Amino acid sequence: MRQRSIYFALLTCFALLAMASSIAGQPAGQDIVSRLLPDGDPHRMVDPGPAEKSTAIKQLRSVQKSAHDERSVEATFLLAAYGSDFEKNRDALIDNLRGCTTPAIKYGCDGNIAEYLITLYQRGHKDVLKPLMLVGKNSYSAVVAENLGSFLATLLSSNPDVFFETTREFTPEAREDLCELAGTGDGDGLSAEKLEQVRKELKGRNDELSLACLQAIETANRRD
Repeated sequence: MRQRSIYFALLTCFALLAMASSIAGQPAGQDIVSRLLPDGDPHRMVDPGPAEKSTAIKQLRSVQKSAHDERSVEATFLLAAYGSDFEKNRDALIDNLRGCTTPAIKYGCDGNIAEYLITLYQRGHKDVLKPLMLVGKNSYSAVVAENLGSFLATLLSSNPDVFFETTREFTPEAREDLCELAGTGDGDGLSAEKLEQVRKELKGRNDELSLACLQAIETANRRD
């Protein structure tokens, strides 16, 4: 009986050692992305405190190098949001968005890519707005188009000056495409309340560009 107890004790010990070894052998930061980006939602991202930020960035860089597809893009977004190699990671996200502009959507094009760039803009990185507009308007991804359309509608209703200043050097065709995209909203058109807000802002500007944009928005909204 005593020998059997010792035998089972040894088996338990070996099992615990094997488990510990397995955990120790896991890649650094295996759970860092899910912890900092709950449910993959950029609007719920966690900002680590100063004491944790350096460690988090090291772990995210490890994930970025070893992971593929969605997980790598998530790590790239978090690194950009935390200001780590910002320009490099911002450009990587824009390249991913560019992958949405081919019908096959084979290169890049993460489903949340527009939301990642929108979140960076909302966190003060205003330089992402122009490429987000120019590249995003040509997306074949329905999810990207819906996210961008909703964002543009909000921008036009709350801060049309930013929209028109950003698009000042765009071609008339590009501006019209963006206004039409804003008119589609999240894919189902604008709510009556949102449409009224946009009308109020653009009519208040009372210039040719604003009124032409409003016409494109209303046309697109009726189609949806």
